[in-house]
Amino acid sequence: MAPRLAQIALRLRATQPLPRHNIADLGPFFQGALMELLAPEYAEHLHALAVNPYSQHVIADATSEQAAPLVRWVIKTLDDEAAAHITAPFTGGAVQRVALSNPGIVFGVEDVSAGPSLTTADLNSIFYSGSASSRFRVVFQTPTSFRTQGSYTFWPEPRLVFQSLALKHAAAFDGDQPDQELVDELGRSILLTSYRLASRPFKVGATRIPGFTGSAVFSVRGAPTFRNYVEMLLRFGEFSGCGIKSSMGMGAIAVEAILRKDQAA
Repeated sequence: MAPRLAQIALRLRATQPLPRHNIADLGPFFQGALMELLAPEYAEHLHALAVNPYSQHVIADATSEQAAPLVRWVIKTLDDEAAAHITAPFTGGAVQRVALSNPGIVFGVEDVSAGPSLTTADLNSIFYSGSASSRFRVVFQTPTSFRTQGSYTFWPEPRLVFQSLALKHAAAFDGDQPDQELVDELGRSILLTSYRLASRPFKVGATRIPGFTGSAVFSVRGAPTFRNYVEMLLRFGEFSGCGIKSSMGMGAIAVEAILRKDQAA
């Protein structure tokens, strides 16, 4: 099916207080809960894919106090088939509770809302007539990391950031690898110009994956069409996630194009 990027957000209330700084680490358990809600044959289909057609993450609800039990679980899909299978269980109030069996936490579903979506036409519009901004602020909302040459890199190296997005985009649209020359150009023409970051590990079972959160500003050199392509990748990345294990809760990003009058991060 043609890619259509969609998202839902669930506002959940836990049966016990939850420390805010540990909320993102619940991502792998939420992925497990999500798999239990899917049709078995579709869950098996997902396990066979090299790149998952969805991302999900969990963060503290903006209205929560320090140890309040409210969280936002955000699920984003990259094509119509994924949306039909993954978000369908949550429509119409069919799911009233989400149980994380391993940590033994139960959440009641307070509300479910659909967020903005992007169609293929929307992405094409960004590519052909985007803002042509040369600077973009990216907020890494959950721990982000990259796997390179057998080790983790927990730093927003432009080549790694945009290579990750190009790989995910190519998998969603073409089922193929991005052109290597284009990946090289992304690494040459995009600069990290400012940042406010903190190291933040992410727990997957007994493993602590080194990661980072915070904001970074990237400057893009090149023609307006190239800058539009970069913006399109970033807008796609708001749905796909950036870096490794975005289906487990890592690499959630939010993007802002910076106009000339705006200041750096």
